[in-house]
Parts: sequence; structure tokens; C-alpha cells
Amino acid sequence: METLFERLMRGVVTVLNGGSRDAERAFIQAFEKIDPEMAEEIEKRLFVLDGIVELSDESVQRVLREIETGDLAKALKAAAPETHDKIARNMSKRAGDQLKKAMDEAGPVEIEEVESAQQRIIGGVRRLEAAGEIVVPRG
Repeated sequence: METLFERLMRGVVTVLNGGSRDAERAFIQAFEKIDPEMAEEIEKRLFVLDGIVELSDESVQRVLREIETGDLAKALKAAAPETHDKIARNMSKRAGDQLKKAMDEAGPVEIEEVESAQQRIIGGVRRLEAAGEIVVPRG
């Protein structure tokens, strides 16, 4: 059963994801002054790995150039099939083969490792967006 906190967080993230990146940044900066831990939690939830399916192919390719294969292999362990497909379509055959090998070699992975790898990738997406190198669709 979803807690009140989870419902609140989901609502805040839905509203922020529907707005502009500037409004999102202003909200997070203001909220950091009130409750830095809560601001960080909201920020973590704003873009999830499966949101990659919404990026353009060019943006996905740009993101992939920034990610270590090991992180991608771990992150995809808990990703939706659509995310796997989007990433595979934007990789060369050789890179795809390397990713498959890395996933096979990784074997079972602790959820904390998966989430940590996903957060590193999401951090890369945010950095590229902030630098204006990719566009993350909102709403």
C-alpha cells in the first residue's frame, strides 16, 4: 500500500515533470533551503532510467557516449523492455555485443547496485541537459 509520503512525492514529481526545466530548478533550489534531504529525494525521482524511451535517438546516442558499459549493464537489470529496445537501437552491433557480455558476466546484482548505476546514468542525462547537449521532453 502506498504511503502518504509516496503519494505526495508522486504528485510533486508529476507536477514538476510537466513543467519547464527552469521551474523545476527554481522549485528544487527553494526547497533545498527548507529541507535539503527532501529536495534531493524529489530530484532523484524526477527522471527515471525508463524515461530514456522519451529521448530522441540522437540524445540517447549522446547519453550512451557518456556511460560506462558496466553501469549500463547493471542499470538495465531492472529496466523495462522498452528501455532495452531503445538503447539497443542506438548502439552499434559491437557495442551491443559488449553490453550483452557485460550483463551476462555481471550475473545477479544487488538492487542497491542497480539503483546506484541508474542514478549515475540519470546524473549524466541531467548534466547533458543542463549543458544544452540534449533535450529531455517534459509533460
